[in-house]
Amino acid sequence: MSTDDRSDLDATRDRMLLTYPMVSDPELDVAASYGVREKGKNAALPATFVVGTDGTIRFVDVAKNPIDRLSVAALLAAVRR
Repeated sequence: MSTDDRSDLDATRDRMLLTYPMVSDPELDVAASYGVREKGKNAALPATFVVGTDGTIRFVDVAKNPIDRLSVAALLAAVRR
């Protein structure tokens, strides 16, 4: 999910040859509902959610600032758990 508008996401998908769904949330409605909208700003904090096949959120990582990102190793460890 991204706060970019749909046309920007489509351009990114095409340029990077991505095959997975990309969700646009330019109004930050979903970001706010997940608690990752940055307070006082029109932006969302980087967040990673691992959702089980039953729809249960199994893992959450929300960055403290916009430049932080979860490492691939930490994400893979979360998925394996």
